[in-house]
Amino acid sequence: MATLTPRHRWMVAQVVSSFKLAEYEPLVEALFRDQFAIKIDPFLKGTSSTQYLLFSYHAGTHPASPRADIPGKLICSVLAASSSQTVVTSCICAAEGVSDEAGSKYVYFLRTIPFGKSLNLSTPADAELAFGELPELPLQALHTALSGIFLPTVEHFDKADWKKCTDEQRNEFLACTRTLCKELGEAIDALAHGIQLKQPDPRFSLADIRMDYIAAAKNPDIVSHFEELLDDWCKEIERYLEASLDKGAAIADNGPRSELASGVSPKSRQSVFHTMRRCKQLDVAITEAFSEAKDNVKYLATLERFIDPLYSGNPASILESLSALMSAITMIHSISRYYNTTERMVSFFTKITKQACCYSSIHRVPENS
Repeated sequence: MATLTPRHRWMVAQVVSSFKLAEYEPLVEALFRDQFAIKIDPFLKGTSSTQYLLFSYHAGTHPASPRADIPGKLICSVLAASSSQTVVTSCICAAEGVSDEAGSKYVYFLRTIPFGKSLNLSTPADAELAFGELPELPLQALHTALSGIFLPTVEHFDKADWKKCTDEQRNEFLACTRTLCKELGEAIDALAHGIQLKQPDPRFSLADIRMDYIAAAKNPDIVSHFEELLDDWCKEIERYLEASLDKGAAIADNGPRSELASGVSPKSRQSVFHTMRRCKQLDVAITEAFSEAKDNVKYLATLERFIDPLYSGNPASILESLSALMSAITMIHSISRYYNTTERMVSFFTKITKQACCYSSIHRVPENS
């Protein structure tokens, strides 16, 4: 792009004003003229993949570079400052999507005309291109706008403002809006007062683990890492539950409505209780499986010396060992907590019979020899 049109200059002015980059306006204009041209030109002509274009600014306050996980994201440096330890870069990003990165403010431009129709570049601003900001905390901003501005304004409308809406429609609209504000506030409260559990180490890919759980279970590094991670989760959840249960009793100056709110609104606590219940069920199942394995090893180890003749003895020694083997199995059946089921006994006797018959047949002396 050789020169900036009035439309481009208006877009530059909005980006500079929103991110407070007045002193770097010439640099931003250069970005629009050069690097960002591959994004802006198709967008203004109506040939881009979306009807909107977003810009974000990352101030160089830490060495971490902005993430490049947004679809179609283009990162361009505005200012680079070096120190003895690192190079810190401020960047403007242009993209067709929003990242889940915390603390990111966005400026958006939205086309209001159909795809394929070009905007009038000689006009700085008109209704064909809308402009706005997405704040760093969009949910909080939306809640403030709805509950602090929109709802109070609508509640004070007189009948003339409602025009053809009936009283029933008006009441229903107000009730739905109040419910939306309440649920949005609860969601914000749940996000603000919930817990952030530690994520698994990136070295251990969950996708690879899901493909072969048996191989992952044999890897001591993976097992040790996830044991420590689960222990950390349990401690975090226990601390959160203790703090949540003590919070209501600690604040005694509030009225009775605060007690109702503390028991109803925090949905995050309810989800934690549900998760804890599932963890307890899994813990019981794991403990039961461990006890069964321990019990089986304890009793089945006593059968090893009676089973060895089935693999290495002659028919006479096999016959001699069967009596002692049956006595040991009878003892296990009467004492063992887990191995005395019909299914296990039938399976075990079937294996003994097959092995005895197979080994005896192999070592049988032919009749005509």
